[in-house]
Amino acid sequence: MFLKSFSRSSISRYHSLTRLPTINQLFKDVSIKKYKGNDIIPELNCFIQSIKTLKNVTFLDVYDGTTSKPLKLVINNNNEAIPLTDLKMGQSLSICNWKIKETPSRLQEFELSQTENSKITILGEISIDYPLQKKQKLTVPYLRSIPLLKYKSNYFASLIRFRSLLQTQLIKLLTKQDFIMCNPPILTSNDTEGNNETFKTIPKNLNLTVSTQLHLEILAQNLKNVFTITPCFRAEMSDTGRHLAEFWMLELESTNLSKLQDLLDCVKYLMIDTADSLLAQESIDDILPNDTQLPSATLNKEEIKERWRHLSNPENWKQITYTEAVNILQENHPSPPTWGESLSSEHEKFLAETYFNSEKGAFVLISQYPKNIKPFYMKHNLENDKVVDCFDMIFPGGMGEVAGGSIREVDIDTLQKAIGIDQSTDLDWYVELRKLGSLPRGGFGIGLERLIAYLFGLQNVKDAIPFFRVMKDKVSF
Repeated sequence: MFLKSFSRSSISRYHSLTRLPTINQLFKDVSIKKYKGNDIIPELNCFIQSIKTLKNVTFLDVYDGTTSKPLKLVINNNNEAIPLTDLKMGQSLSICNWKIKETPSRLQEFELSQTENSKITILGEISIDYPLQKKQKLTVPYLRSIPLLKYKSNYFASLIRFRSLLQTQLIKLLTKQDFIMCNPPILTSNDTEGNNETFKTIPKNLNLTVSTQLHLEILAQNLKNVFTITPCFRAEMSDTGRHLAEFWMLELESTNLSKLQDLLDCVKYLMIDTADSLLAQESIDDILPNDTQLPSATLNKEEIKERWRHLSNPENWKQITYTEAVNILQENHPSPPTWGESLSSEHEKFLAETYFNSEKGAFVLISQYPKNIKPFYMKHNLENDKVVDCFDMIFPGGMGEVAGGSIREVDIDTLQKAIGIDQSTDLDWYVELRKLGSLPRGGFGIGLERLIAYLFGLQNVKDAIPFFRVMKDKVSF
C-alpha cells in the first residue's frame, strides 16, 4: 500500500490507496483502454466462483465482491505449474502474470489467458462441505443463516454494494442542498420516542439512542440544515420482517422546514431524487446482482430498476390526513380503526397497495395524527388541538412506514405539558433550548433498512443490514 500525504500542490491528484487492483477496477481500466490486449496483470486477489473443465482447457470464474461480473481465467489443462486438481469453489487465490485477451464478440469483453510465467497460489482453503455450489438454487433465508459465508454469494455482495451506493447518493443530494452532515451522540439520557424501549448501559444508566433528533435540533438551531446517518437501537420484542433491534436512520432537521407541507414536499422529493440518481448511475448493472445467480423469490435487475422508476414518478404519490385515512378504512376495510387509534400495518398496507390502486402500489404520506398517539415534541396543530403537525410515509411492498417526521413544538408551556412529570428532569435541556433564540423547525427520520428493502425488493429487513440484531435472537458473534 502506498498512502501519500496531501500538500496544497497535490490536492487535486488521485492516488491509488491499495497496491493491488480490484476486479471492478480492472473492468473499468480495460473499457477505457488503460489495459489492452496482451497486457500483463501482475497480481490480483480473488476467490473461485465456478470451475468448468473441458478437454483441453479449464475455465475459472473468479470474483472479489467489487462487481457482479465475474472475471474469467482460461487455463491449459496440460500446464503442470497450475494446480488444477487442488482448485475448489470458494477458495481464495492470488493470480500473477496473466495476460489480457480481448473477446469483443462475447458477453464479457475480455478474459485472462495463461502465459509461461502465470501463477495461481491458493491463499485460503475451503471446507469440503462448502455450501455455495454453482448449480444450487439457494434461498435468501438459507443464505441469511450462514453469516460467515453469505457475502461470498453474488446476491448479498451486491446488496452491500447497493447499500453503500444509496448512502453515498443520499449524502450527495443533501450536501448539494446545503445540509451539513453531523455526528450526534449514541449514548444519551433521553428516550426520544417515550416508549420505554431503550437499551440501558451500565454503570451510568444511559440509553442507547432510539433517535438523534433531539440533539440534531441543537445543531439545526445554529447551522440551519443538518442531517446524519446513524445507528439507532430499540428494545422492542417485535420479530417481523420489518423490525430490528439495531438499525440505521437518516435523520434530518432544518429551520427552513417550519411548515408541514414544506416537510412533506422535502421527504417526497428526496425520495424521488434518490430514485432518479440511482437510475442515472452508469455502473448500476455492475452493482446489482447477476441475473444468472439469483436466489429464489428475488427480483432481477430490471425488476429492481422498475421499482425505482415507480418511486420517481410523482403520480404514484398520495397525500391524506389521518382523519381521511380512518374514514377510508371505515368505509372499505373489514377491521377498521376508530379515530384516535394507531393505524396497524394491515391498515397501512391496504392504503398503499389496495385503496390507491396504482399498478404497483402508491407511496402515501399520512399527516396530522392524534396527539395522544405521537411523541411529546410534535407541534400541536393551530386549527385542531387534537392533532399534531406530523406525518408517516407509507411504502408498498410490505415495508409499511419507511419514514416519519413532524414540525417541532416551540411553545414552552405546551411542550412541558406534553413531556409530563416523569421525563421532565431528563429533558430540562430540551425545554431550555426554546429560551435561547429558538427558531421554528421540522425534521424526519428515514429507516435505512426499510428503504433498502423496498428499493432492492427484499422481503425482510434482516437482509438489508450486514449483521442483523433482533431481540429474540441470541447474538453469537
